[in-house]
Formats: sequence, C-alpha cells, structure tokens
Amino acid sequence: MAGSGWRHRRWRETLLLLLSCALYLPSLGHGFHYDDFHSIVLNPHIRALSDAGGLFRDFQTFSSNPESAMFRPVLMLSFALNYALAGGAPASYHAVNVFLHGTNTILLYWVLLALRIDPGRALLGAVFFAVTPINSEAVNYVSGRSEVLMAFFFLSSCLAYFRCHEKGGVRLPWAAMSLLCGALALLTKSVAVSLAVVLPLADWLTGGWAVVRQRWKYYTAFVAINVRLCHLDE
Repeated sequence: MAGSGWRHRRWRETLLLLLSCALYLPSLGHGFHYDDFHSIVLNPHIRALSDAGGLFRDFQTFSSNPESAMFRPVLMLSFALNYALAGGAPASYHAVNVFLHGTNTILLYWVLLALRIDPGRALLGAVFFAVTPINSEAVNYVSGRSEVLMAFFFLSSCLAYFRCHEKGGVRLPWAAMSLLCGALALLTKSVAVSLAVVLPLADWLTGGWAVVRQRWKYYTAFVAINVRLCHLDE
C-alpha cells in the first residue's frame, strides 16, 4: 500500500509539471519586451560569467540604464547563465521561466501537503496555481522571472523549514538550507521579506500559538537576514 501511495504521488507530480509547462509552451516563440531590453538585450554586465561577482556588488549591473539601478543579483546571475548557454536567443530565457513555473507548481503541492491539507485538495490547489491567469505575466514576460525565481526559492525555504521541524525534532542542516533559500529569494526580489511572516502563520496553522512561541528564534533569524539584505538594497 505504501508503494502504491508513493507511485500515485509521483504520477500527480508528473502531471502537474506537464500541465503547468504545456500551458506556456507557446511563449517559447515570443521575443523580448519592455524591461527585457535594458536588463538583458542591451545589458553588457550579463555577457560573461567571469563578471558574475560584480552582480552582487554593483547595483548598476541590473541595467544598461544607470537610472534603473536595482539590487537583484541572483536574478541577474540567472540571465547571465542563460546568455552563457544560448546567447541572446529569447527562446532559452522563456524556457527557463516555463520550467520554473512547472517546478513551482510541484513545490506548492508539497507545501500544501506539509501543511496537512488533504491530498485531493492539495492537488486541486496546485492545479489552480498552474492554470490561473494571474501567473501569465510572470511566466510569459522574461523580466517576470523575478517573480517565478523568487517563488522557487521562497517555496524551497518553506519546505526546508518544515523538514527542519519534522517529527518534533530540529534538523540543523535543513534549518541552514531554509535560511539560505530565504536569502536567495530576497536577492532575487525583495518581496520575499514576507517569508518572516509566512512561516509563523504556517506554524500557527499546523500547531497553534504554542508552536509559534516555541520557534521564535527561527523567525528572528529570518528577520535578521531580511534586515541585512534590505540594508544592502538601500
């Protein structure tokens, strides 16, 4: 029975990935638009991986326009990797966005299961996430990668946090992984500061206020990372 349940879950995950990616396959034929030109097409700072360190030091590397400076080094590193692999071909950039959306759909499914939501309802929630038009701009628009890549690290941080506290224990490697993914989410887009609120809410949902009070030190670590990285963005 356990083996059957494992196979059913793998099938669900495979179908979620195929569904979420298939919906956006037409975007592979799209070009660049709007902010893509100053952040990618005309941006000399993503042309060589040897300059990748500069993405984490210099705000000006975000764009070819000095007035558009912004601190999103992990996002820009992903664009630099795209350029190293496929040059300026827009299809490769769109393909990464589509794959990230598919991966995020599976990660969300896992998060819902970790929150003790019924597997059937968790699957419906993940399907809704996969098909809802609210994600269309983030997936179809190359610069929208800031959203889908941030979501990838955000959801990964949540999952690592849940693994850290599985079965009542504390697993420090998973705690470190959660903090790392949280930091990477912030270095992709600053809206990830909400992680410091989402985790206590998740603990309250699954264990009540007693669990929230017990784990306040972990929330403090996320707040400290938020303060430090947001200070870099000033």
